[in-house]
Amino acid sequence: MTAPIGDSDRLASLLTSLLGTIEPAEVVPARGHSGIAPLIDLLVYSFLLWESTPALATVARANLHDSIIDTNELRVSMPDEIETWIGMRDRVSQERAERLRASLNTIYRREHIVTLDNLVSASKREVRDYLDTLEGITPFVAARVTLFGFHGHAIPTDRKLCALLMREKVLSPGLLPDDAERWLERQIRASDAEQIVLVLDAWRDGAHKRTPLQKVKTQEPRVELAHEDNPTPPAECSKKES
Repeated sequence: MTAPIGDSDRLASLLTSLLGTIEPAEVVPARGHSGIAPLIDLLVYSFLLWESTPALATVARANLHDSIIDTNELRVSMPDEIETWIGMRDRVSQERAERLRASLNTIYRREHIVTLDNLVSASKREVRDYLDTLEGITPFVAARVTLFGFHGHAIPTDRKLCALLMREKVLSPGLLPDDAERWLERQIRASDAEQIVLVLDAWRDGAHKRTPLQKVKTQEPRVELAHEDNPTPPAECSKKES
């Protein structure tokens, strides 16, 4: 018998609690950059948020904006330069810079310019397939750009989110992000995905200070999950992130 991937009841209780107590994070911080197109800015910020938190990613994005003229400069720069500009010192800081540069260069080779605007008229599956096949992309980044850039159903999941959900006994121990993403997409309705993902993003910043879940008050609405017997079809998921 296959071991269960996650606990739907615990997920519903957690999301109900978080939605009632946590202010959602921003899709992308408000301050923009004249040399970075909005969809590319979303891609870059999603790389900064990967295995990190909104607070750290926001600072890193501001550092990067202050260091470059435009996306082309970022694309042709060396990974160690990009890592220095970003200023993050976590366990994936070098990998993040290498992956970001590789993805920007794949876009440039395909489009002869660093843009994702060509995907606006594409289907949701075509968008995810395009993003999943970018060199250096992670499923978390592809999912986040699909969700917020093109309104496709996706739940960005990395090892950091998996660890938090395992701590709450929502996910089974040792579950890989790819498998967790597919399971979460079956639990969370497409219409609720954007709000829930932004709350989960914000949870990253304060999760270490969070007290154990209290029983949800009966007058507060409980999050309704998609029914397992009729799940929302999951987006295609790359296996590029270990």
